[in-house]
Amino acid sequence: MMEIHKITSDNVDKLQDLYNEFKDSAKDYYNFDTTPLDFIQFKKGIIIGILKGFYATIEDKPAGFLFYVIEEHRSVEINIVHITEEFRGEDIEIDLLEEFLDEIKETPGWDVISYPMLGGQSAYVNKITHLGFKLVGQAIVRFHLDDIICPQIVTKLKLPELPEGYSISSWKPEYLEDVSNVIYESFHTAPDALFDPRFRTYEGCKKIVTMLVNSIMGDFLPDCTSVLIEGSKPVGVCFANLTNDQMGNIPLVGLLQSAQGKGLSIQLLKKTLEKFIHDVIEARLDCMEVNATVETDNFPALRMYRKVGFREDYNYPHAYMENENREQKG
Repeated sequence: MMEIHKITSDNVDKLQDLYNEFKDSAKDYYNFDTTPLDFIQFKKGIIIGILKGFYATIEDKPAGFLFYVIEEHRSVEINIVHITEEFRGEDIEIDLLEEFLDEIKETPGWDVISYPMLGGQSAYVNKITHLGFKLVGQAIVRFHLDDIICPQIVTKLKLPELPEGYSISSWKPEYLEDVSNVIYESFHTAPDALFDPRFRTYEGCKKIVTMLVNSIMGDFLPDCTSVLIEGSKPVGVCFANLTNDQMGNIPLVGLLQSAQGKGLSIQLLKKTLEKFIHDVIEARLDCMEVNATVETDNFPALRMYRKVGFREDYNYPHAYMENENREQKG
């Protein structure tokens, strides 16, 4: 008989073996680029209330769990739904999600549920739509700095000169306000805004940019970040950071509408990759790759990344659900 339980400080120790099983399979089965929290950190998150979740038992044996975070920007992030291999295919993940939805729909203070269905979680993508989730396809693309071919593609790529009046600069703190507006104009109607409500407002975009440049979302690389300048005003950006010592990331590329359609995004991306390559050669960075996430339906962006040497690694569905009662719940 299966039962669903809320994870609490009183029962979290029962999940140690199950959690460590998830942690051991995070890279190969779930395609995690970074190592999850160890169990002690996970347990602490449950005790202080940052992490919340549910777990399933079959004949009192832990069979799977779901845990999530309610972010301050009014997004509920489902971090993982893990089912032990013995019980996969028995719809336990759907039972966990239904229990989660029953609780979260009665919880105030959120606008959207965000659930990146990485790795094996995509196996039940068709079932999750029946719960009311909608989907955005995401592609992970990678540029391999330790493969001579990718750097050669960038080196040999010939692009037109920048149009008159444009230049490219590295990041400067005084760019914050204008670049935040660039990100807002680029993303407030993009698929990212469907599952991250920060992109829907200028203030939210400024928070994202502030977090990026303060290394809250990875170690910020101001010298590798490329900013497009028209006259003296930033009109585009390609951010760069590190998710770990050997993995670079391009979290955002954006342009004001007035700068779009001129081939300037690829100029920014190429400049950032050239800086990554230079810093690796000079031993300032120890990166093995640079990665980025692109919507699978954004064909111009995918073509751009391919042109500079990125290759698609895998796709995954990003599920989301709007809070239909958010106005009443504030």
